[in-house]
Amino acid sequence: MRVGRGGRGGCIDVSAPQMRHGRVYFQDKFGAKPTTAINFDSFGHSRGLVQLMRKAGYDSYLFMRPDDHTAGPDREFRWIGFDGSEVMALQTYAYNTLMGQARRSIENWLGRHEGKQLGLFLWGVGNHGGGPSRVDLDEIGKLMSERSDVQIVHSSPERYFAELAAHAAELPGHANDLNPRFVGCYTSMIRIKQKHRLLENELFMTEKIVLKDNVIQLGAFKQTERGDDYVLRLFEPTGSSRETELDIPLLGISCRVSLAPFEVKTFRVSVVSRTIIEAPLMEEE
Repeated sequence: MRVGRGGRGGCIDVSAPQMRHGRVYFQDKFGAKPTTAINFDSFGHSRGLVQLMRKAGYDSYLFMRPDDHTAGPDREFRWIGFDGSEVMALQTYAYNTLMGQARRSIENWLGRHEGKQLGLFLWGVGNHGGGPSRVDLDEIGKLMSERSDVQIVHSSPERYFAELAAHAAELPGHANDLNPRFVGCYTSMIRIKQKHRLLENELFMTEKIVLKDNVIQLGAFKQTERGDDYVLRLFEPTGSSRETELDIPLLGISCRVSLAPFEVKTFRVSVVSRTIIEAPLMEEE
């Protein structure tokens, strides 16, 4: 997954397609479907991401910034969304290592976390992680054989979080954003960001949807990726359960919809059958 505009997130139909395109890339290039979302270098993380990640099939989140302080109650915690959904989260101290310095960095990490039963350390040469180097692979291999007091393995975020899940109930919860960092960047390229928001608002205004409850927000009404049906998204922004009549006059469709506090709901609208059914956030599912 990649979230633009500093990682703080835009509207649902900015973040959801990013998640989908990331999933398609990994399936196409690696034959894999990641369950861990990663945002190492974004300058803040909106609490609204939690619900979107859960509905998109992610169960965990790996991030680094804000790197000047621990953003949650601890480095490992349960991140709780507005609607009560959760993902496991880990704030790492770094996302790369210098050439030939991986072993030393791992040894330093082990020294600071002596007695810790499970941990994750990121290494690799280059910006935003980069790749492995021969000298570092060789030195890490030696460290693995020399240390009998700990088990060091090459692994993946998914395997780490799968083990952490056994103790997820013991992790502290965090029901807030993960901010701030480099706040001056929030206004960089401000004219482009303003035009993007204006475009979103104008798009929403053109949609021919009638909601009897004027508090519930319309997130999108657009064609599906395959172009055969339409996708409609609604959001409850106040923290109260609500029901509303949903009318699409052009299609002659009407139904009653209920939303839990802060819930995002996605619906598939069939032009052929003139029906509305609840659907997953990720269209390929």
